[in-house]
Amino acid sequence: MRRSATHNRLWLSVLGAVALAGLGLGAPTAAQITITKLQPDKIRYVAGEEATFAVTVKNAGAQAWSGKLVGTVESGVAQVTPLATHDLQLAAGAELSFTDKLRVALPEFGSAVHVVAQAADGTVAAEGREVFCVGPWYYNMGRYLTFFETGRFKTPEDVLATTEAKWRSWYVTCHELFSTAPGLWGGMVPTTEQWFAGQNGYYETLTGEKAFIEAAHRLGQAVMVYDIVLASGALGEEYSRAHPDYLQYNDRGRPNGAFNMADADFYRHETVENHRNNTPVSLSVEVSNPQVQDAAIAELVQTIKLEGYDGIRWDGHNASAGYTVFGGKIDAADLDRINTDWTRKMKAGILEGVPYATINYNWGPQSIEEGVHWPETYKALGPNAYVLWESINGRWKDPNDPLNVWEGFVQGVRNEINDFARPNGNFQHFGWYGFTDLIQQNHTQAVYYAAGGHWDTWNPLRYDAFSMRYGAYFWDTKLKNLTDPTGLVQVADPANRLWWKQFVHVLDRGNGKRMVVTHVLNKPMHERQDEFEKDAPPIQKDVAVTLTPEAGEKVERAFVLTADADRAGWCREVKPVLEGNRATVVVPSVEYWSFVVWELAK
Repeated sequence: MRRSATHNRLWLSVLGAVALAGLGLGAPTAAQITITKLQPDKIRYVAGEEATFAVTVKNAGAQAWSGKLVGTVESGVAQVTPLATHDLQLAAGAELSFTDKLRVALPEFGSAVHVVAQAADGTVAAEGREVFCVGPWYYNMGRYLTFFETGRFKTPEDVLATTEAKWRSWYVTCHELFSTAPGLWGGMVPTTEQWFAGQNGYYETLTGEKAFIEAAHRLGQAVMVYDIVLASGALGEEYSRAHPDYLQYNDRGRPNGAFNMADADFYRHETVENHRNNTPVSLSVEVSNPQVQDAAIAELVQTIKLEGYDGIRWDGHNASAGYTVFGGKIDAADLDRINTDWTRKMKAGILEGVPYATINYNWGPQSIEEGVHWPETYKALGPNAYVLWESINGRWKDPNDPLNVWEGFVQGVRNEINDFARPNGNFQHFGWYGFTDLIQQNHTQAVYYAAGGHWDTWNPLRYDAFSMRYGAYFWDTKLKNLTDPTGLVQVADPANRLWWKQFVHVLDRGNGKRMVVTHVLNKPMHERQDEFEKDAPPIQKDVAVTLTPEAGEKVERAFVLTADADRAGWCREVKPVLEGNRATVVVPSVEYWSFVVWELAK
């Protein structure tokens, strides 16, 4: 597998767990000054909260050294907030530790704490950066991870000992516990210390869940409970017998869903020693029934309150065409209205019971022409909802699927974001794109982020830190992705190696100001996706990006952001070359993903 030297160097830095990649970037003096620790006390802060930044400076050399430590917090592309300056007197082998505090009245999304150890003459001896984020919405920045089997944890320290490095180095802001509910219907709330989760038989305990949530909260991370409104598992089967009127039926009078009674019997007697993942019963409940809705909401509220969860990711389930227990028909033509009403009632009921709850969803994609369109339901999910496109998983492998072709994949992702997520103020997430090839991960992550979406996998990703720091430039739901940007922006691409026309976004900043973001992506080497993309694209050098402002508008500032650079080179301000009313900047290189931020004003 061929990769550039730059690629290999950067990927190794991402894998550096809590080595805090990017620290000690300056060339050491004879005294060998290093920043051995730089860490915000949390990964995510709420605006107005007080943040604490810990830093340790060490003199690893044989000579004494004196100077000062200068700290700042950087946000946006150019906003800088000073921290305290500390005098440094370091004997050979000595180290000093400091903490600085800042009330984070900062814009949403990413920021970075930046410290510089410098000598009296201004020479930089060492510097370091570490990113964090600010904002109320847990799923719209950084990453989220799903956890199973909390039964193995006894204390928060057990959790932190095994996962803290991963959570920090992957910039996780939100976790899901999957799946908490033992019955997922009529038994969502555990009544025993231990149980096997209804959907897949994972071993869970109240003690383990409490330990997990407390550990996550210490790091400023949220924990959501994943729940399904289904009659699932042995408890769900028992509940369905008690409430056959709560189920949905097909035209033969059989319950909609799946059930295996032999597995259900095994499930009743499952133990830690013999347990296996299974879904012996998964029956659809009839959520157009007001009694079902009230019962579901009561269970969901109790589940969120169980151990102090921060919210829920709700996996439907929506009403579908079928029949009630009395033979009444649920018509497909009514489903958008039914599901809109149910979603709104569910949200209102949860927030009445748990006012602080974050509510997010699994929901079918709209623009890729899967199933029926429910535009009003989709609107009812927002605003600020995370909406998962789950069925994208594995589709890139199918040669008959439009997502198998890279261009089709890009278009499908853009359509889903632009037609449904952003107009409703929501955040689009694209499943778990399960492959391990690093070249394909880089291409895919760049496509998702440049289009304004999120994704995840259970591996470290190349752009984890970068995406948290600069998330405002692709995750802000107020950005408008232009259908045809060629009258505004042009990118020199004589070899036809770049995607850019699909990735130009505009943000109205008010008072005659606006921002234009032009993402430039290096195309994969092949037309179709392959599970093992074997060839890294040739790095494109000195790419000219030209912007033509509207009449009476001028470029105030321009910045080049390079996701493939090290942290010190992520963002730099550039002076455009002016020719008439056209302004041009040169992007030095595009390995996988770079972009230009233009700030304009009238």
